[in-house]
Amino acid sequence: MITAAILDLDGVIVDSEPLHYRSEKEMLSKRGVDLRPGDVKEIVGRTEMEGIEYLRSRFGLKDSAKQLYNEKQRIYKRMLRKSVKPRRGLFELLNVLEAEGLALAIASSAPRENIDIVLKALEIEHRFRAVVSGDDVERGKPFPDIFLLAAQRIGAEPKNCLVIEDAQNGVEAAKRAGMPCVAVPDQFTQDQDFSAANVVARSLEEID
Repeated sequence: MITAAILDLDGVIVDSEPLHYRSEKEMLSKRGVDLRPGDVKEIVGRTEMEGIEYLRSRFGLKDSAKQLYNEKQRIYKRMLRKSVKPRRGLFELLNVLEAEGLALAIASSAPRENIDIVLKALEIEHRFRAVVSGDDVERGKPFPDIFLLAAQRIGAEPKNCLVIEDAQNGVEAAKRAGMPCVAVPDQFTQDQDFSAANVVARSLEEID
């Protein structure tokens, strides 16, 4: 029996993956790197610092990971505050999940500050019983830590938690946590392997 739903943030609640890409592209262009969409496939769903570490190694950057992280965050938050766009069908989905009596939580690899910006802008912070960010765990997705912590905070058994994700790393994390998962790919993740998901939906509107 499903008693709770745990949602990812980037790519599920908010259409922010393009902003992440644009902020990374702007940061790297200052260092002579022309970032392409295919270059970020490996980091979608991971924590911000894990993504930065990957890009730093991938392009042989001399700056410290902390320097790159801080710069990327400044650019991203500037863009996010100007354009917080919910993914199509989000509000209808939340209504459906609440009507089923499910406890709702967020489990996102994003820093808590970024999550709060989105929730406040969309005025939906009151709809979630728990919020778990990348700041709360040492290991990001595809490790299951973030989903297990979210389940713990809402008092639900992992097997009774439905995860909604947009990235392969998130699906793998959900399955490792012993949770059923619905994958809803976006333009940056649509070519990833979602064979581990219980269901693959084309949009949030398909989830009922």
